[in-house]
Amino acid sequence: MRPAPAESLESALRLAVLRRDEEGTRVLMRLGANARAGTWPHFDATSAHAIAVDREYAGIVAVIEQEEEHRRASLGRSETPPNVAVEALRQAILEGRAHDAVALMAADPALVGACDVHGITPLHLAAWKHDPTLVGWLLDQGAPPDALAVRDSPVRRHDQPVLSGKTPLDFAAIVAGQAPSGRDSAFHFMENARVGPGRFEETARRLLEKGAELTPRAAVALGDRESVLRRHREFGTPNEVHLFRGGLLAIAVRVDRPEMVVTLLDLGLDPDESIVTSDGDRSWGMPLWFASMCGRLAIAELLLARGADVNAIVHACGDSLCVAEDEPMRALLRKHGARLTVETVTDPKIARAVLDGDLPAYSLNIDEPTQQDFAEVLMCGGDSEIVRMCLPYLTRRRDDPFWNQALVKAASLEALKLILESGVDPDVADAEGMTVLHHLGSDWCQPKDRLLRATMMLDAGASLNKRDPLVKSTPLGWACRWGRIELVKHYLERGADPVEAGADSWAKPLAWAMKRGHQAIVELLRSHGAT
Repeated sequence: MRPAPAESLESALRLAVLRRDEEGTRVLMRLGANARAGTWPHFDATSAHAIAVDREYAGIVAVIEQEEEHRRASLGRSETPPNVAVEALRQAILEGRAHDAVALMAADPALVGACDVHGITPLHLAAWKHDPTLVGWLLDQGAPPDALAVRDSPVRRHDQPVLSGKTPLDFAAIVAGQAPSGRDSAFHFMENARVGPGRFEETARRLLEKGAELTPRAAVALGDRESVLRRHREFGTPNEVHLFRGGLLAIAVRVDRPEMVVTLLDLGLDPDESIVTSDGDRSWGMPLWFASMCGRLAIAELLLARGADVNAIVHACGDSLCVAEDEPMRALLRKHGARLTVETVTDPKIARAVLDGDLPAYSLNIDEPTQQDFAEVLMCGGDSEIVRMCLPYLTRRRDDPFWNQALVKAASLEALKLILESGVDPDVADAEGMTVLHHLGSDWCQPKDRLLRATMMLDAGASLNKRDPLVKSTPLGWACRWGRIELVKHYLERGADPVEAGADSWAKPLAWAMKRGHQAIVELLRSHGAT
């Protein structure tokens, strides 16, 4: 019997938690479900563990953490400090609080070599963050340089990198060329992937000096051609391709090593690094996608000359043209046959030609798009002029969930105003029952003008009393959960109820602020009568 896909196990686990089914939770955990995996877009609030903690289901939390402890013990590590201590250390390292991390390990030296349920040690995380100082400190304390992260999990955006059978040096090499963010998604490379090898080389040096084995990923990132060729002669060059980070070729692209790209292609690696997702969809083209996004023109030319598909679609991330930021790169891609994808259009003149049918266009997500489809894609994220020309093509009801995303993705305040003035319901919810005001309070939605957008929504009639079905909170509760004190102040000024007597005890604004440690918000709510 084939094992159930991880996504199915985790969906079932979330359902068991929501039903407060302790035995079902235990069974699913023993089948391998990941209780820390959330769903897009609110990953940190939608994992089974987060739901259980938020709702104060102490029995469920205990079951999950007990099973996680069993998993850690099964890895055979000699010392296994409590999971809560391991989690606190993980957070400190990934958030860049090296001083706090060292203090935690100094107080409990067993944490130095401790792993989480995936076999990931503090040294893995310090290498992932490209923190050579912390890497050196851990090695001096006896952290094993070649410890393996042994659990394999599907890729999902999560603040914890989840990889299988990889050493700390692998962790460092996988994100070489990326400013450390701790997040596991291709789009987090977009603003950080132009930095070159940088601190990776110092991190790698310290690991190698302490006896770490030079892995294929590290050899590629360091530009060690002889090691790559020698290993190929002995073992071949298997290329494990990650859904959002690619494989060896993508590493060579990110650290800007064209000579290594040539070497890997000569060894027979697929220039598109094709992969099949857990849903059975094909994703391909990550090397060219990174070359285009990073402005690596010479490498892009090389990949295209060696057969890379200029119209390849990277899963959930689009094609190379949609991330090309300079005209020489766009010109190169068009020269090689890049199609005009409507998702990449930002010029109002081109948008008008597409809508009028004068310019053939293609959609990344719709097989046979209509003019209304084009208008809907162009409008989400388009500037005010594009929004204005698209609105007449749209025939959806004004409470259709589509408008929730259109409002959230409005590229400017003027675009947001135009959509609201078209008669859209300001309380329109998405398929999960969350309104725009809910989204504005979360970490997912991070516009610089968050407060102004919330004001515009309220002025248009958005309600502060809507309660979503998962977090079971009002927009005020969401702002308290995620620590948005500017929104909390504004919502209170606009009449939000600081007490919410009818809410579940765990979903009240004050409960969120207290659980999340937002003391300034706690004091603010108490000054308005919350107890």
